[in-house]
Amino acid sequence: MGKSSKRKREKAFTLIELMIVVAIIGILAAIAIPAYSDFVTKSRLTEVMVALDRVASAATEYHAMGGSSSFPSDLSVVESGWSNRFGQIEVINANATEGTYGIRNIKNLPSIVVNHYLYIRIRYDPNSGYSRQWLTDLPPKFRPKQ
Repeated sequence: MGKSSKRKREKAFTLIELMIVVAIIGILAAIAIPAYSDFVTKSRLTEVMVALDRVASAATEYHAMGGSSSFPSDLSVVESGWSNRFGQIEVINANATEGTYGIRNIKNLPSIVVNHYLYIRIRYDPNSGYSRQWLTDLPPKFRPKQ
């Protein structure tokens, strides 16, 4: 047999190629995991904001319908079944021209937003009507848009 037998080269990944792939996956994970965590926190805070917005809508309707000359100081008169899963919704301030409702200590959320407050203030001006404003000490990236 005149032909020399050539050994076939085995096809496989080298160690350096595997290390490069692991490094790329590590970099992607380092970026994706915090972004995902922030996304989950924002979505859960949205649930809190929706609950407070429902309270504000009910309080505004109560005030507008003439239930009294002031915003309700007792939420049982406007209660519509919101959840207290993230903290007790309370009356912070209620008078004839302003009602502030909110959660003093947010709970059951990631530690970056736990024990912060989130309030919604409703103001009534006979000339311009009702307006709403969010009050909070949440970190800036989690604050609701005004």
